[in-house]
Amino acid sequence: MTRCLPLLLFASAFAISTSSALAQSPYPYPYGPMPAQYAPPGYPMPAPYPMPYPQQMVMRPVYYPAPQPMMRPATMVQAPSGPRIYNFGPLTETTELPTTKPMLHAVTPTPTPATPASFGKTLPLLPKIEHKATPAPSVACGPDCGEPACGPACDPIARGKPLRGKGHFIGEVGSYFIVPYPGTRTAFSRTTGAATSTTDFPHELFYGPRASIGYVFHNCWGLRGNYWYMTGSENASVASSAGSTLSTPGATPFIITSPSATLTAGLGTDVFNLRQRLNLHVADVELIREAQVFDTNLLFGAGGRFARITQSYHATRTNNGGINAATSVALDQEDLDTSSRFEGWGPTVYGEVSHPLTRWGLSAYASARGSFLWGQDRFNQTYRNQNRTVTAAGVATFTDTTTGTTVFDNRTVTILEAEAGLQIGHRFGRCYVYGKAGGVFQRWWDVGTPTSANGNLNFFGGAASVGVIY
Repeated sequence: MTRCLPLLLFASAFAISTSSALAQSPYPYPYGPMPAQYAPPGYPMPAPYPMPYPQQMVMRPVYYPAPQPMMRPATMVQAPSGPRIYNFGPLTETTELPTTKPMLHAVTPTPTPATPASFGKTLPLLPKIEHKATPAPSVACGPDCGEPACGPACDPIARGKPLRGKGHFIGEVGSYFIVPYPGTRTAFSRTTGAATSTTDFPHELFYGPRASIGYVFHNCWGLRGNYWYMTGSENASVASSAGSTLSTPGATPFIITSPSATLTAGLGTDVFNLRQRLNLHVADVELIREAQVFDTNLLFGAGGRFARITQSYHATRTNNGGINAATSVALDQEDLDTSSRFEGWGPTVYGEVSHPLTRWGLSAYASARGSFLWGQDRFNQTYRNQNRTVTAAGVATFTDTTTGTTVFDNRTVTILEAEAGLQIGHRFGRCYVYGKAGGVFQRWWDVGTPTSANGNLNFFGGAASVGVIY
């Protein structure tokens, strides 16, 4: 028995120290060999597996039941969360809850999740922090200007300016009120003895309609067409007096003089009826570009122009005649017609600037246009004489003669136009309505005169129009 006890102790110690008894790896590192990068020198490493690795086993999927919703006691009171507090500035780890920032607006409260310890209790209100890069504007801007963030509170003169940056139509109708000043305005000349004087036609105010329509795209480029028309006449009349000679401008045979043969015979009176007339048609088609520098609006255009201008002069001398001892005059009349007509095409350039003067829509504007037209001028003269007399012997004589000539000339005509005045407008949503009036000056070089093929034409006056931008 004494021998069995030491033998039993030895067997127990041997079993405990043997790794196979506990199915332990022969390596001291727990759960397998130590990784190579951490192994000390001389650490035993396992030999490579001699056979190919077995095929990977496919694991059977395990399905877990969906979690059941947490049942809350009916006695739990759910309180709304506190308002949101905005923090302006960088969001850092040391960000603290602001206490002096105003709350911009109320938000929908977010309930605080319940915990087992909160069942049956009222939860505290916790502020929700949201980071904002920049503060909201202090003024209320609305869509009154057409833009989401601009209104009358942001721009005091927004109501008095047209809306830019969107495609829109432009239209304008109006009229010119101008006085023409051709190179010559002579109605007739009078010679008394050695002195000669000329009488001009009176200054008449001509008026004619003008209109334009176009469309400007969102990129501020657009197309526009313009047209204006003008016609008018100036009249004069005079009766021949004894001791003087009247004559129309021009040269023989295209001239009328007084006294006539009938007046020299002591019959009747020579009466002159004179008229000067202007007729004008102008049309433009141009590419336009809108621009804006601060509050100043700019409009530029370039395109083509067609113009036809006719200046004419008409004179008639009549004598009702009569009877004397030698002859009887039934008809004595002379007619003279001269005209200068130019028609041509060419390029045109345009520029306009307008700047607001007040906050309620009053602006100053100025525009200029230059054109160069290549075309043909036709100068025409026609003289006609009608006379019917009866001699004392009863022999009747009737005379009706007509003389005419036409001269054509190719030429270049330069046109300069300038206009400046005041404009008042108001915007209703996207629609801007305006009216303007100003002074006008125009000069047409080398378009002839009513009585000659060469000469210039000037216009002085004003213009008034109304328009819409939509």
